[in-house]
Amino acid sequence: MPPCGNCRQILGDYMPDCWVIVEDEGGLCKVRAKELLPFPYRAEY
Repeated sequence: MPPCGNCRQILGDYMPDCWVIVEDEGGLCKVRAKELLPFPYRAEY
């Protein structure tokens, strides 16, 4: 089961270079957490 949107945001904030295993058409594959959420929320102050 792939991580939900909230989990993707948290992974992208705290561990963007960690590996996440997801399923695609060809089976399981590894991707970086930062690749799962291409346009993450970023607070600008």
